[in-house]
Amino acid sequence: MKLAAVTDGNLEPLRQYLREGGKVNGRLSNGMSLLEVAVQYGGDDVVEYLISQGAEVRKRDAKGRSLGTLAAMQGRTKVLNMLLNAYPEPPNLEEMWIPLVCARMEEYMSHFRSSMHWRESNPWISGPPCWPVVEGDVMGVLRTLLERGIDPDTVCGRDTALGIYAAVGDVQAVKLLLGFRADVNAMPADGTPLMRAIVAGRPEIVWTLYDAGADMRKGAHGQSALLACMVQPGTWDERTLRMLCAESDANSFGEVLKVAKRTGCASMEKVVMDRCREYKSLRKEAFASLVRNFSDRRYLDDRQWCDLALGLIRQGLDAEDMQTGLRESVRLGKPELVRSMLEHGGNGRVLDEKGRTLLMLAVLSRDGGAMENAELLIQYGVDAEAKDAEGKTAAMMAEARGFSTLSKWIRECEEKYAKTTVRNASTDNPNKKQ
Repeated sequence: MKLAAVTDGNLEPLRQYLREGGKVNGRLSNGMSLLEVAVQYGGDDVVEYLISQGAEVRKRDAKGRSLGTLAAMQGRTKVLNMLLNAYPEPPNLEEMWIPLVCARMEEYMSHFRSSMHWRESNPWISGPPCWPVVEGDVMGVLRTLLERGIDPDTVCGRDTALGIYAAVGDVQAVKLLLGFRADVNAMPADGTPLMRAIVAGRPEIVWTLYDAGADMRKGAHGQSALLACMVQPGTWDERTLRMLCAESDANSFGEVLKVAKRTGCASMEKVVMDRCREYKSLRKEAFASLVRNFSDRRYLDDRQWCDLALGLIRQGLDAEDMQTGLRESVRLGKPELVRSMLEHGGNGRVLDEKGRTLLMLAVLSRDGGAMENAELLIQYGVDAEAKDAEGKTAAMMAEARGFSTLSKWIRECEEKYAKTTVRNASTDNPNKKQ
């Protein structure tokens, strides 16, 4: 009788029950209060009537949830406002806000739960959903709680509300939160809202956050926004890529180029290379990043490495910028790179940290290309008679290693190029005017 009076939408039976001595804060046989039933199943007018009759708004359900939380989770904005207005003291808005926001992420993540790999790599979300799916006027509930003073940067699980709604792609919620001054650069456990949007592949959200002042250089785990784009490489149009490229630190360009080349993302590679072509400082940083990992084969094969390095070299680099790359190219036996750097102003006379010439490094190289590199270096002016700390020339080092053919080749090349003008080419850098 009491349950039907609350849920059927007819107030008269409920009024009659209370007139006849029924307790407005009494419990039903299932342990629920009348107001709890009304909040979950009754009409707005029933909730309003029970509150007017003194129903206790601070009651909790069997799981310890407040009535305000139940109303919020059902998107019942009007009911939530009635409950909050009736609270005798300031309510705990966080306990309503957190499950509401977390439920949105639960809904988004539910399709990942069937993936064994995802469960293993993300154990914090591998169990059953923590919160039920929210229905009703969610935006109205969010606005109500924000207007009543909830901190929009309250951490919900592992993220802020802005980060969660950015990840799920809810533009309306993102704009609402920004309107209430949510921190666009907040960075809890899972990165900034911008990084969440990028990793999830949400271009519209990315632009919304960018317009709100998101810092493109502030990522998670040292990862730049530009590099994060490679998680969803096919999502981004050229306009968005160019914006991210223009706003990103140059020191991420080399890594982005490597990932773009490895994944076959030609659009990203083109945008970054175009940016490097415009600014010499950027191509210098990108080239330096490539050089630092010349010997790392986790990402690219030789052909891919050469393609990227040659592209940057041909755009124009100073001899000083190419020194490390030239040494590493000789050390690793990469004649194509060595030739390109020498042709574009690289200084073949540089020494390594032990005072050895590049010709000596060619003799010591482990991946082949020694004979071709030796000829190139001698052709561009490296002194074949120079001696190391032990008094050995490059030819003598080759003999000591059992490379008699290479030793002979060095001497032949020295004689061949003794009087050619190209020996002095490395002193004139054709890129000085760029």
